[in-house]
Amino acid sequence: MLRCAALASRIRSGDLKRASRIADRILDECLTNGQAGFVRCVDEISVSLLKPLKG
Repeated sequence: MLRCAALASRIRSGDLKRASRIADRILDECLTNGQAGFVRCVDEISVSLLKPLKG
């Protein structure tokens, strides 16, 4: 899905405001299309983006 690829690029570029909007749309995917749509989208997010930042 395009949104997940967009999320990765926004996080890498440091555009957290847009990344937040994309994350909201991913949540909307869950609310609109159920768990299957949400899981499909999350499965496309790079694993490195799902790990907490060290700090």
